[in-house]
Amino acid sequence: MLQSGTFRIGSISGIAVDVHITLGLAFVWGAWYGWERSANIEGALVGIVAILLLFSCILLHELAHGWQARVYKLNVRRIILLPIGGLTELETPATHAGQELAVAFAGPLMNLMLGGALAGFVLVSYPTSFANSQAIDFFFPRPDIDGLLLYLVGANALLFIFNMIPAFPMDGGRILRAGLALVTSYLTATRIAAWVGRVIGLALFAIGLVGWPPFSQFPNPNLALIIVALGVFMGAHSEDVFVRRRWALARVNVGDVIIPGTGVNRPARALAPWDNLSRPLLTQLFTSDRVMPVVVEGRLVGLLTYREARRHAGLGQQATVAHAMRTIFPSLQLRDTLWIALQQMMSARLAALPVVDGNQLMGMITLDDVNDAWKYASGAQ
Repeated sequence: MLQSGTFRIGSISGIAVDVHITLGLAFVWGAWYGWERSANIEGALVGIVAILLLFSCILLHELAHGWQARVYKLNVRRIILLPIGGLTELETPATHAGQELAVAFAGPLMNLMLGGALAGFVLVSYPTSFANSQAIDFFFPRPDIDGLLLYLVGANALLFIFNMIPAFPMDGGRILRAGLALVTSYLTATRIAAWVGRVIGLALFAIGLVGWPPFSQFPNPNLALIIVALGVFMGAHSEDVFVRRRWALARVNVGDVIIPGTGVNRPARALAPWDNLSRPLLTQLFTSDRVMPVVVEGRLVGLLTYREARRHAGLGQQATVAHAMRTIFPSLQLRDTLWIALQQMMSARLAALPVVDGNQLMGMITLDDVNDAWKYASGAQ
């Protein structure tokens, strides 16, 4: 099933593995580069194999993160393979710095162990391979067994070094942040690690722009360095904003910001199941509310969104809210934090969620409410 540009290829040890549709571009690039180097079909096939082996190493890297997270009883949502690497999504984040440190280091450690084991195997089984190899053999395989093994050694070494750069979004940035968080607050540790990442990003960009060391072979590594630098700089900024937002929203309860209902049996801006799907209602959903609760005697029974209302409006005069409303949806409690509210909205893809006490609707909280709270908190810092 295609969701958010990804499709599921299976699961390993109970961890779902999704592939982004753009990953195919990496295989196209591998085939093209292999053709450019050898000018034949065999070279193109070797290029495809090289990309497949590389992402196999990346998958093992991400699985190591997931396995270590499970040691701490953290739920792993899925692994996503992207053209730029992999991502392990956790449903429950690490509860303290020591856990984050172990989870973050598990991935690079997997690559270090794989690279070391393969290097030892090559030394024993093909003792002359290292002596007779060229630098390019570690980044693009020769079409033989020892060539593929040398490439895997180089790929795992590169993945280890790259991920240990102490900057977000690499594991090294999370390792640095977790280490700092052992002696200072998590928020301060994130800000320090983010600034370190920004400096590293600017330095890598300058090196790539100047073109040192000079390369004449295509693809020029300095071009890749510039792309990595931009990713590092933006990753540092994104992580800084993400943690500050989570810290701010986790300090505010849903009950502090909801707009309670004013009616006796039906709160303001609430619907009943027997209401018609009229044009004014569609306009209201489209222009302002986007999500409206469906209530019977103060009891929440459904949610109506513009998409569902628009889909069922074609039934004519007989179309009612009951035809289109959702009956399965998340809800919030008054004591839930705005951070929980934001995560639930993103997961359900809803711009608003109901706040309930038992089955009684207390009000609605919207994405605008969350954003306003974040803006207020940012201005107060």
